[in-house]
Amino acid sequence: MHGGDRARPQLRELDALAASELTYPSWPDDVGRAERLHVESPVLFEASLETMRKKQKIHTGDCEHEQLRALDALAASGLTYVGRMADVRQAETYHVANPSLFASALDEMKRKQEIHAGNRTCSQPISTLSLRE
Repeated sequence: MHGGDRARPQLRELDALAASELTYPSWPDDVGRAERLHVESPVLFEASLETMRKKQKIHTGDCEHEQLRALDALAASGLTYVGRMADVRQAETYHVANPSLFASALDEMKRKQEIHAGNRTCSQPISTLSLRE
């Protein structure tokens, strides 16, 4: 963290968060990004703090959030398709950075598992245009 005047409440909150809670691998970069946002785009500053809190919870295995519980339940149901771990990490990324994309990521994982397990019935219609040349 940078020195200088840290009297603003937002910077004190950031300093407290960094000093007491953050241990995930990229947290120093995220703190620097939050400091820059505080100056350049203050409206995004609070969202950057929330992003850091979410990353920390994932890092420590805290899955109290509804989205993470849903992801854990899906993973525990026995995902076996190739690429499932990358999809789990992508869903975690959506939880942190793009929560509105999270549900569709889980739906896609479910469809991949159904196909992998031999269930060829489609819950979503396939466009006939995609089947043409």
